[in-house]
Amino acid sequence: MGSIVLGKEYFPKKNRYLVDNINRNAIISRLKRIQPGDLLLVKTPGTIYKIGRKITKNIYDHIAVVLYDDETLNIVVPKTIIRPTTIFSKPNRIPLIVRPKWKNTSQLKSFIIEMTKFKSSIYNKKKTIIGILLSTLYSRLGIKFRMKKLDETSRRWICTEAILICLMKAFPEFKAITRLKLDYNSIGFATTNDFLRISEQFPELLNVVY
Repeated sequence: MGSIVLGKEYFPKKNRYLVDNINRNAIISRLKRIQPGDLLLVKTPGTIYKIGRKITKNIYDHIAVVLYDDETLNIVVPKTIIRPTTIFSKPNRIPLIVRPKWKNTSQLKSFIIEMTKFKSSIYNKKKTIIGILLSTLYSRLGIKFRMKKLDETSRRWICTEAILICLMKAFPEFKAITRLKLDYNSIGFATTNDFLRISEQFPELLNVVY
């Protein structure tokens, strides 16, 4: 496994992901490379989301799961929706593909089955609001408060934690992330930056597809 990074000062190598000037044709070309089970990190258009990314130091603010037939599962407000991958072809969304390194097709199929169980899930707005506050305090000031992680008994969800839980369930090797200094482990709130941290420190688990 990759080396374990300690300390709140660790952030993904931001310059690697700064592709704000990418054009629509390049994005469409990128989306043609997606496969079922891929994760799509995206920037939601709008001033509020931009401010949220800035204050929390997150490069992206949403992560979607690619299903079959060019569809994606999105755990959003007010509840989970299924949308075609083409919705992410707009330049201002700037999708980044993150691909789990499955050991076999059974893991991939199991992951998608687990994720589809969230099709009717309600979004956990309370967790998100508190999590953004804690993430800001931690990333900006080093002040650490911890909240309870979501688990399989939870009735309301956020995209990042649902995906991590399903990855650990379908892909046993993924449980190694508990050794990494993620926001998920430090403050009990999984951020989109966590997926970039995993891809950089544990490339045996996740790869960024350019």
